[in-house]
Formats: sequence, C-alpha cells, structure tokens
Amino acid sequence: AHPLLAAALHNLAQVCRVQGRTDEARLLLEESLSIKREAYGPRHPAVASGLNNLAALWELGYRDLERALPLRAEALEMLEAALGPD
Repeated sequence: AHPLLAAALHNLAQVCRVQGRTDEARLLLEESLSIKREAYGPRHPAVASGLNNLAALWELGYRDLERALPLRAEALEMLEAALGPD
C-alpha cells in the first residue's frame, strides 16, 4: 500500500479518537503503522512516528501507560539510530 494511504488512515484515526471511538482509532493506527513498515522498512523515522501515534492513543485513549511505554521506547531507539542521539 502507498504511504499516502497510511497518512489518510492516521487522519481518520484522529477523528475517531476525538469522537471517543478508541478501538476503531487503534485499528486504523495499527493499519497505518503496518503500511509505513512495508513502505519504508522497519526502522524508518516514519515508523517511529507511527509508533508514537499509537503510544499516544494508549496513553490518552486507554489510559494504559504500560502499553504505551514500550512503543515510545522503540520509537526513540529508531529515531536515535536514524538521526543520532543529539
């Protein structure tokens, strides 16, 4: 799938989140993340962004920091590897 589809799914997920449709938002974000991994490779900064978006949903939508923390950590590791630690 094309990366623009990932962006559209992300945007739709944000609408769902605002409407309180958290489970639907999660599925959309997971699909968006899958497309980014396929399009860019598993360690690309766009994938890190997708992980951070999913982590934010776990934090804000589900209030589940235990699910969010590993996603944030993985995203940070990817970004540091791609962009450097500073």
